Amino acid sequence: MTRSELARAEDAAKRATDGQSPSALDHALSRLDIDPDDPSPVSDAEARFLFRLVRDHGCRRTLEVGCGLGKSAVAIMSATDGPHTVIDPYQDNYGRRGIANIDRSGLGERLVFVPELSCLALPKLVESGARFDFVFIDGSHRFDDVLLDFCYADLLLDSGGYVVLDDLWMRTVRLVVSFVRRNRKDYSLVSGAPRGLAVFRKTGTDRRDGMFHREFYTPRSFASHHLLVWLSSGQSPMRSAVRAIKSALLR
Repeated sequence: MTRSELARAEDAAKRATDGQSPSALDHALSRLDIDPDDPSPVSDAEARFLFRLVRDHGCRRTLEVGCGLGKSAVAIMSATDGPHTVIDPYQDNYGRRGIANIDRSGLGERLVFVPELSCLALPKLVESGARFDFVFIDGSHRFDDVLLDFCYADLLLDSGGYVVLDDLWMRTVRLVVSFVRRNRKDYSLVSGAPRGLAVFRKTGTDRRDGMFHREFYTPRSFASHHLLVWLSSGQSPMRSAVRAIKSALLR
């Protein structure tokens, strides 16, 4: 992301005249090219939650890791008149439909698109001095990638800002959430989010020393994870029931 690109996005933001209302979000979502069978779309409930979180807390500098089909980006951008930075090197895997959906919703002028791996793009943002009020993490779901995204998001996030992790049903994401809750007392977990999202608010400064560690891989979490894996496997007659329950909880 260059300074000229950011300047163009900020200029477009200043020209935005839409009120950030739920009806504006509904209008934007209705224009998206997303089929019911498309993989892992953000749910309507999650999109509306992201919209309200960004709008109600006045977040103007927003960042997203992983764009997919663009639904979360449209929800976030509909809630603010500021530029929105998206890091996603895999848009070609989606036929670039995420970027197309943002354009289709009339929000493309405020998009700063970075087609790089987050492990490369996020350090550049830190080095450039960029700051954000809101970060949405929904890129690679490998544990080390999610943790790295969070660590860089922390360096980019101002105190009072929010970081949201998607796909809480995945063990890797839950482990990162557990790490943050146990080890980062400068973050507080925000209640009221849909079950698929974990929301943290940055409340201060990280004051841990270089030897600090609190165990976050607990026996209870280990047992519950493997129990769910077994129940949803082909070896269990409860497989379909557990999948139905998971699906209902994550809507």
